[in-house]
Amino acid sequence: MHPSHDPLTRWLAAERDGLTDEAEELLLELFEADALPRLAPPAGFADRVLARVAVEAAVERAAVPVQPGFSLFRRGWLRWVIALCLLATGLSVAWLPQTVAVFAGLWSPAGFLQSSIRAVLDAIRWMASLADVGQTLLAVAEAVALSLARPQVMVIALVCLVVSVTSFRFLRGLVSRDRSWAYVDPI
Repeated sequence: MHPSHDPLTRWLAAERDGLTDEAEELLLELFEADALPRLAPPAGFADRVLARVAVEAAVERAAVPVQPGFSLFRRGWLRWVIALCLLATGLSVAWLPQTVAVFAGLWSPAGFLQSSIRAVLDAIRWMASLADVGQTLLAVAEAVALSLARPQVMVIALVCLVVSVTSFRFLRGLVSRDRSWAYVDPI
């Protein structure tokens, strides 16, 4: 085949001469003819890559120091504390029957009934103290209601309410209007 009839050579010549339409047609012909050389990796390429990755991973694992896990028995003072606790537990077995007898005497049905009655009485006293607080608040509310029953006091209270609501609205508008990202320092 003559070099000028080669699709690759003709396409390159058309590109060089600036013939864009003809170059597009020749490029399409080049792809349809499957005239481009096939590029394939050499034999054993994948095996070499995987072997290299495995070696690098092994080197990285060897370079990282082993971080020991948490162990209670690593510290000396903690070993002594655990040993003393075990010793105290072992010695307490001798006093276990007397201790159980004492606690068994405390937990009799009469003792349980007495504790229950005491708890109910404490709850009633607590409710009574809440009622006293409620009565005090009721007395204050009655005093305020009696003073607001007068027309002069009601007008003064309403004027104060209107003034406070109006000033809150103006203050809120002032704060909202002056708020801007321009005054924030850059980070």
